Amino acid sequence: IRCIIPNHKKTPHDLNDALVIDQLNCNGVLEGIRISRLGYPNRLIYSEFVKRYFIIAGQDTKNMSDKRGATKKIIDKAISGGLVKEDRLAFGKTKIFFRVGELANLEDERARIIGGMANVIQALARGYVGRKYYFKLKEKYTAASLICDSVRDWL
Repeated sequence: IRCIIPNHKKTPHDLNDALVIDQLNCNGVLEGIRISRLGYPNRLIYSEFVKRYFIIAGQDTKNMSDKRGATKKIIDKAISGGLVKEDRLAFGKTKIFFRVGELANLEDERARIIGGMANVIQALARGYVGRKYYFKLKEKYTAASLICDSVRDWL
């Protein structure tokens, strides 16, 4: 939410056009409108993009100091996988811009990868719990067997 001051006199129904345009320009609203009109409504700062989508290209992109280079590497991997089209995105000085639907494709791929990782983690956790239960059960069986042998020897 951005508050726009219509005039410096604080009088109602008096609109200073130059003042309003200057405020919209300084807030970045006009730049956002211009970019959206070009057809790139989705935009992310390189560091945020790498932080969210590094999983598509691998862990090494997360630790790269050059976030634009890391973003380029992730995008190259996505293009080779057919997730995005090269002509539907643009690189800026500090941000990457996407046309409608391209970011959703990357988000779907990210969700698919994370879902696969969740399945592996769940399987490992269930295996660990199962092994713990088995060893505890085996220990009880061994203890019961030992007690039975001792009672038989005593009788």
